[in-house]
Amino acid sequence: DQTQPVAPIHSPHSFMYQNRWRLATGSVAWGAGSRGTVSRVATGYYSPFQQMTTRRLYAQSAGEPNRWSVNPWAGFVVGAMLGVAIHRYTSNLGDDDRFAVKAAGISDLFRSNAPEVPSPHVGGDKTSLKTQAFEVGAAFVQGKSPIRAIHQCLCGLHIYSGEPDRQVIAYHYCSHLNDDIAQCVIYDSGDANARLIGVEYIISERLFQKLSEEEKKFWHSHVYEVKSGMLVAPSVPAVLEKALMKDIITTYGKTFHMWQVDRGDELPLGPPQLMMAFTKDGQVNKRLLKHRDTTLGIKTEDLRKQRSDIATPRVISGADHWTSGRAYQVGQLEQVDVKPSSHNNNNKKEQKND
Repeated sequence: DQTQPVAPIHSPHSFMYQNRWRLATGSVAWGAGSRGTVSRVATGYYSPFQQMTTRRLYAQSAGEPNRWSVNPWAGFVVGAMLGVAIHRYTSNLGDDDRFAVKAAGISDLFRSNAPEVPSPHVGGDKTSLKTQAFEVGAAFVQGKSPIRAIHQCLCGLHIYSGEPDRQVIAYHYCSHLNDDIAQCVIYDSGDANARLIGVEYIISERLFQKLSEEEKKFWHSHVYEVKSGMLVAPSVPAVLEKALMKDIITTYGKTFHMWQVDRGDELPLGPPQLMMAFTKDGQVNKRLLKHRDTTLGIKTEDLRKQRSDIATPRVISGADHWTSGRAYQVGQLEQVDVKPSSHNNNNKKEQKND
């Protein structure tokens, strides 16, 4: 199922809402194993009592019956009191016992980044305790600089080059190397258990013009995606999103998907597939587009109207090659002879010298 990748804290699509009970128990354990006011406040915010009130906020925003009448601030206060009480009753714990409780809280908080059970469309078994323990330790000692550089989320629809009826919703999480180059990892949803299905490189018009005519055939334009309203930046205010789209409309993308989720594959099978973008009305699967819009709470047609005054640039010849009636696509891989490695000879020479 496709879900909103960036959502308000109390939205049913947000990370905090989806993992509210795990965050609650994890923070209570953290507060029990820690000393200090900050730990108690954190415990209070994520306490089960406080998390109950998120249902009230969601019910109001969704227009559903108000099942919880408790004020969220009251939940925070009572939760904080709960944190203080837990902290007091565990104050006589030794350092080893306190660390054990604290570690349990950390583990629970980090585990909320992963699904409790595997997706029904993914091969393999549930995450083991051994793997979870390793993830917790690695999270503290290993850097994630490339991941932290990701600052932008875009959602659009891709088509398989040469097979325009095969269409996939794609959530792009992008970082910029500079003003001319962006690189995006692509997921099939915005959930914590989303499948990494592909990558896209986005370059400026200036760089695209420098490509060879043969290379240009691998790239697609973003003009129609922007003007039609199909490409969106979820949760970004309309004014800022429109400004962003004015920059994206002149860019070009090169996309490969490794996981063909549209055909139900439980693993990334076969060679990567070249993907393209829509170029005119009548190409998109309306049911798929409506599903995307419903998930994000938007209307593509409204966005089309809002972007009507964005200047339409000319698409440079060579892009969107699939519209010519011929398309590039990765088929059966060719077996080649393995070239001899020069490293083997170098290693032998080093051993002889030793």
